[in-house]
Amino acid sequence: MLPLLLCAVSLAQDPDTSVEDEEMVVTAEDEMIVFGDLEERRRRQELEQTLQMMGYRPGKSRDTGRTVYRPEVAWHPTVVIDDDGYAIMRRSPVRFEPWVEGRNNLKWVSCVPPFTVMCVKLGGWLVSERKLSHKKRYVAEGMDPTLDAWRGALVANAMSRRLDEHIPDMLDEIWVRGEVPLGDPLESHAERRMAILTFWASRACTPEGLRAREVTADFLRYEIQSSAHPVTAEEKAAAEDANLCGEPLVLE
Repeated sequence: MLPLLLCAVSLAQDPDTSVEDEEMVVTAEDEMIVFGDLEERRRRQELEQTLQMMGYRPGKSRDTGRTVYRPEVAWHPTVVIDDDGYAIMRRSPVRFEPWVEGRNNLKWVSCVPPFTVMCVKLGGWLVSERKLSHKKRYVAEGMDPTLDAWRGALVANAMSRRLDEHIPDMLDEIWVRGEVPLGDPLESHAERRMAILTFWASRACTPEGLRAREVTADFLRYEIQSSAHPVTAEEKAAAEDANLCGEPLVLE
């Protein structure tokens, strides 16, 4: 997605670029973001299908951002999936269900007195800890591949949004308005350049940090260097010295 961001910023600075070209680049970037959302949902659906194949009912969403999957077998563990990617298993609660088969409301007639007690399922409370732990391990091993794939899609989508939306927006706020996260507004352009250069130099020596530095360098190159207040040679050298990854800052 970085090349698309590069093109979008470059086109914004090029007066000879047509409006149609700009719209085409923005549309392509939007499509990439949508693709990340679709991949995330697809992986989540695969996880849910895995749980259903293992004997779990379709999940019920809660206001807390969690989805609860109840087992068909009363004593099997309940699976709770958090929207942030966490998964926990716990002892299933007491359940009140008809003891006869059926798909209509008539099956609840089987729960009227004196047969009410037959609809109370205590399996989740009565099962031993050892037997429950064994089943938890079985469920965890069964859903781990699809759970890991969904978590990977969550991380990738979040990183793409940070690179394509959050970091550029933050850099623009610093440069145009002097607004910095958790800090007082920066009045001078020199202070704003220093804040952006510090952000560039302080990124970790990881693939994610490299991509964040690339986005920041693009902003420096296409926004700041073309302005009336470009980065000075001394500022550039100081930023490169502060960068522990030994990466040069290319501003041309």
